[in-house]
Amino acid sequence: MVNSQPDVQTIDAATQRHARPFSLSAYGEYAVVLLVVSTATLIPSFLGPLAFSTGNIPPSIVLHGFAFLAWYVLVVVQSGLIGARRVSAHKTLGYLSVGFALFLAISGAQMLAGTMTSYDANWSAEHLASRTSFVWAILHALLFFSGSFILAVLACLISSDQSKLEDGG
Repeated sequence: MVNSQPDVQTIDAATQRHARPFSLSAYGEYAVVLLVVSTATLIPSFLGPLAFSTGNIPPSIVLHGFAFLAWYVLVVVQSGLIGARRVSAHKTLGYLSVGFALFLAISGAQMLAGTMTSYDANWSAEHLASRTSFVWAILHALLFFSGSFILAVLACLISSDQSKLEDGG
């Protein structure tokens, strides 16, 4: 039986010929908003103290903070590649980002554990409330990040399976 549909590689090659270098869809614009909001939320606790040397920030937190922001930049870039129909570049960058995602998840879990184990019974009620809020923020970010990444991987696998079915394989 002859398959009347072009294969995925032919579609990808045709798409690449008409690709723009970068184009944001509505999802990409949402990713930019997430980047801006994430950056803004880090100003008082991370970027400000780091820029003005007003706090003693451990290197592991500095590394995690910049990796956290880099992830949101990656989401914007990935959205732009899809918006520009540069599927092949999107896939390549996606595969390369798996290790980065694992690093961020492990780093986030270490931050969460470190924050939770640093409790001091002598803290004021205000300091305890701010630390509790920080724990919830880390937990939320870790769960949201992990869930989003898992959904992206599942979408990739489902897309791959659908392509194989369409090709008859």
